[in-house]
Amino acid sequence: MGRTMRGDTLDVSVRDMKAVDIAAVAAIEAQVQPQQPWSVGNFRDAYMSFYTMIVAEVEHRIAGYAVVMVAPDVGELLLIGVSPEYQGQGVGRALMAEVEQRLANKGLATIVLEVRRSNLQAQRFYTQQGFAQVGLRKNYYDAGEGQREDALLLSRTFKQVDP
Repeated sequence: MGRTMRGDTLDVSVRDMKAVDIAAVAAIEAQVQPQQPWSVGNFRDAYMSFYTMIVAEVEHRIAGYAVVMVAPDVGELLLIGVSPEYQGQGVGRALMAEVEQRLANKGLATIVLEVRRSNLQAQRFYTQQGFAQVGLRKNYYDAGEGQREDALLLSRTFKQVDP
């Protein structure tokens, strides 16, 4: 399953993540999540657990990824990341559109996620995607040096595909 979409300035292809993609995805994760990035092992575990995992490619190069856990009533976006060289060019929007489509195809109409209170860039992206804050998880993230950071709980409801 995959499709090509036009980003702001790029043609973005989105497809299922393959096991061979995990190292490249983990490398992007390490760049964009300096605090507690998922490791190759974390990605491998999620892959083996059949989470919904997709990658975005630009000119046959992995430019971004998303990992979603599907529950009976909601999809939870666990991770989304775009390589710094491709940020702001529609790759993240292409990934979100594919995530939404896949959830809708499963009969779901809501996606939730947590984001660090300090991650203003991600918050702007999610707001542009139609997410709204629905809760707060106090001291959710490890902020290093014995400190904790709150997580904003965001949600978005979208149009469900008729079964």
